[in-house]
Amino acid sequence: MRRLGNRVGSLLALTVFVLFSFLPLPGAEVTASLSGTVKDSSGGVVPGAAVTLTNDQTNISVTAKSGPDGSYSFTLVPVGDYRLTVEQTGFRKYVQRGIVLQVNQTAKQDVSLQVGAATEVVEVRENVAQVDTVTATLGSVETQRRIVDLPLVERDTFQLGLLQAGVFAPDPDDGSGNPFSVSGQRSESLTFLLDGVDNNDFLGNNSVVDPNPDAVQEFKILTNNYGAEYGRTSGGIVNQVLKSGTNELHGSLFEFFRNEDLNARNYFQPTRTRFDRNIFGATLGGPIRKNKTFFFMSYQGARRIEGQVAPVLQVLDPAERGCSTATPGCVGTVGDFSELLDPAGQPISPCPTPGPGDPTFEAGQLFNPTTGVPFTCSDGTQVSLQNTYANNQVPVNPIIGNYIGKYLPLPNIQGTSNFAANPIGRFQDDQGIVRIDHHISDRDTIYGNYIVDDNRDTFPFRIVNGASSGGNVPVGSGFSDGVRNQQGAVTWVHNFSPTVINEFIFGANRVANAFAPRLGIPAQPFSIFRRACCRIL
Repeated sequence: MRRLGNRVGSLLALTVFVLFSFLPLPGAEVTASLSGTVKDSSGGVVPGAAVTLTNDQTNISVTAKSGPDGSYSFTLVPVGDYRLTVEQTGFRKYVQRGIVLQVNQTAKQDVSLQVGAATEVVEVRENVAQVDTVTATLGSVETQRRIVDLPLVERDTFQLGLLQAGVFAPDPDDGSGNPFSVSGQRSESLTFLLDGVDNNDFLGNNSVVDPNPDAVQEFKILTNNYGAEYGRTSGGIVNQVLKSGTNELHGSLFEFFRNEDLNARNYFQPTRTRFDRNIFGATLGGPIRKNKTFFFMSYQGARRIEGQVAPVLQVLDPAERGCSTATPGCVGTVGDFSELLDPAGQPISPCPTPGPGDPTFEAGQLFNPTTGVPFTCSDGTQVSLQNTYANNQVPVNPIIGNYIGKYLPLPNIQGTSNFAANPIGRFQDDQGIVRIDHHISDRDTIYGNYIVDDNRDTFPFRIVNGASSGGNVPVGSGFSDGVRNQQGAVTWVHNFSPTVINEFIFGANRVANAFAPRLGIPAQPFSIFRRACCRIL
């Protein structure tokens, strides 16, 4: 019975593995493939030739044999620079350098062997431009050189997508926040992938993480005719690949700085609005064990101190607050609004067309809105006759007075009851990235990455399109928020044979938000956790 139970358990485990292996993964290939045919100088095929593909940066090689028809094939090849070596008895050794494989590329390289001794070598050093003659997929690759060399606002690599055919800036009324739209589709219809794993926040269909340019090896935008493995959305596939470590230790440091010294002063502000922005970081990659295990790490921090041009706000002067002096936070028991009375102005009346016997009051007179008795005007109109405040002396409600003292400032524009503010908003972002690659054997390779991006903002008086989105007073209407985005993945590639390869991917991403308004309302946490399972090829 125990043996039967063990067999049943093993069968269930195998069944679960197979089922999960065939689950559709919201991701796709971030590797390339290379195939071709080995022939002799007369054009005849050469079967059984040893074909070796070697990565120039890591010196890791994979080997295959040409088939009876002379064909060979390498799949799931990491992007990078390669050399191809072909050897067969009776022929000179062939070495082709300068093969550059890019993300999602299906490259073809035919080889022509020359008769001669195996000790003789035919080496081709010319760079080989690979053209996809196998698939009908339309798309373009942004290489690491373009990513680093071209100017990018806020160091956002997605901006380079606008340089590609069929990619357009989103409509001005588009509220998705995505950087572009593809082939006439909505910008919300994009799919973002990172190292082959889903990188989408499904609430707005935005990317969960956006790696900084120094950490991106390359990315490709598929615009049309892509395969079924990408079939979640119709608006284009954005496939990013992170950098990997190599046999050489490499690193970089950077900082970008900007301040308000060259900015113009806002017309309504006495001084220039403050603006300080620092974007800084570093990368480091290299071998943990040469030809075997490699690491790559990246950090980017951003700090921005930005003065916000708030709209001019009409407030209460000291007399209207019931104070004898301009003391911040002062609130009395009776507010003096007598300056509003205008004996020379047009009298006012609750009746639309005052006639004989209808009440009239001095221009600027204030009324108690909590009182009122019915009154019939001379023209028959029914109105409510409210009590007046004598000489516009208005009692201050203690509860309202507390908020006036805490949140409503005194005027700061001389001769007016207006307040002009230039509050300071602070923005902070920290992003960390790590990737590990390990070549277990000629049959097994495993690699993984983890990205965390923390964003913390403080808005003392948030202004959006010229208006406050947090309130209409400059004190207490702002808020702070924090967002943590995370993404991680592990990929294991196993070669069962030259024609059977399995790729197992596990990935997960998470978005967590917390908002902390300034009026004492507690923070509201919110998070999304998504998992992507595995697949077999």
